[in-house]
Amino acid sequence: MSQGVSCLKLPVETSQCCRSDCHIHLQPQVAPSHMEEYLSSIHIHPQVSSQLNKFRIFLGVARLLDYSISEEVTKAVEDDFVDMRKDDPQSISADDLHRMLVVSRLLSLSLGQTSLSRDSWLRAKNIEMLRRTRMEQHKSVNGNEP
Repeated sequence: MSQGVSCLKLPVETSQCCRSDCHIHLQPQVAPSHMEEYLSSIHIHPQVSSQLNKFRIFLGVARLLDYSISEEVTKAVEDDFVDMRKDDPQSISADDLHRMLVVSRLLSLSLGQTSLSRDSWLRAKNIEMLRRTRMEQHKSVNGNEP
């Protein structure tokens, strides 16, 4: 049985040997010599901490729940992906499809559904589109894109 392991990779240099799904370029605002002092001064409200723990538990349990995609919805997802690739083949990849399927699964399960619906798929596509738009805005603002 294959098990997925979630991890955070912090490379010192760009490495081609370890593929990752998502890259977030960080631009520290605090000097490393003051980092420990800065982190100790941050106080997370207990309610926020509790909410984060609930998200962590949900994400851990969600991968274990039964979930399915009907033939009809599979065909609709395939057709959507083909249309997206036709519209802009350079910006949509198999990794993007995988990311949208993961988001649609988590979205469906969070709504108590054990199978993907057309509505959840469309919502996941919209979420991904909004994420891409924010990433493009951050690239132009931060100027730290690869």
